[in-house]
Amino acid sequence: MIEAPETYVWESLQAATWEAGAVESFKAFTPALREYSIAGVLHFEHLAELRSSMQYELVKRRRTSELALSLEISPVSVQQNLDRFLQQHAMEWSAFTDDLGPTSFVRQWIDKAS
Repeated sequence: MIEAPETYVWESLQAATWEAGAVESFKAFTPALREYSIAGVLHFEHLAELRSSMQYELVKRRRTSELALSLEISPVSVQQNLDRFLQQHAMEWSAFTDDLGPTSFVRQWIDKAS
């Protein structure tokens, strides 16, 4: 789906800087907004890396029974669905960030956090 550039404040995530990516009329840059932006990007990055983390099996075991009860499905189904969800997110996030290019402020934030 192609959306009009003015749909979002940040019309270009490929820009080299956070400020340059914003629509020209936006002037409400604050340190807090920048920190929220960085946190949002890193949340997506961390979710994409969850399956490969050492803690993943522990997280999965802790949450599987809770989710199975609340969703009324088997724990095995929860585990399979969670694995598929995280695998799909990782693939899509990787493709998205690769498409942004190495000079994107988003990629710079990710690389800096690594």
